[in-house]
Amino acid sequence: MRYHVFPAAQYPLLSIYSIGFSGDPQITCFGPGQRTQYIVHYVLSGKGYFNGNLVTCGHGFLITPGMLEEYYPDPEDPWEFLWVTSNSPRMAELYPYFREDERTHIFEYQDYRPLRKIAERVVLNCNTTCNSFEMLELFMSIFKQHGECGATQQTKSTAD
Repeated sequence: MRYHVFPAAQYPLLSIYSIGFSGDPQITCFGPGQRTQYIVHYVLSGKGYFNGNLVTCGHGFLITPGMLEEYYPDPEDPWEFLWVTSNSPRMAELYPYFREDERTHIFEYQDYRPLRKIAERVVLNCNTTCNSFEMLELFMSIFKQHGECGATQQTKSTAD
């Protein structure tokens, strides 16, 4: 099972190419290989491996264009994940908010429940087309927790 929501048109703001969800072990693997997109994965349940590193619920991983990548589910407890893809170079400007481990490109997030709701929305709207503003709004609702956490950290470091 694989579900996607695609934008209907492109606008000059950050453009999101697709948002998807899957729990099918045959589909939730890739590589080794390289792609030309920015991709953010959020693990919602189970576990798997990204470039040899364990990734579990509450973690995600970032992919940049040209990065050598390989990921696959754990055979005993396969993951489900939500992903966001973008061809926009502006996506790179958001990556620091994820506070990823620079070596592994894995990050932590606080709460999987809002992401699970978005995954349900993706499944309900399977293979539909949304306009770019709807896609951006959906992504920003996903990204919001990173922005809030990043702003909190910036405020703390300025106060020190």
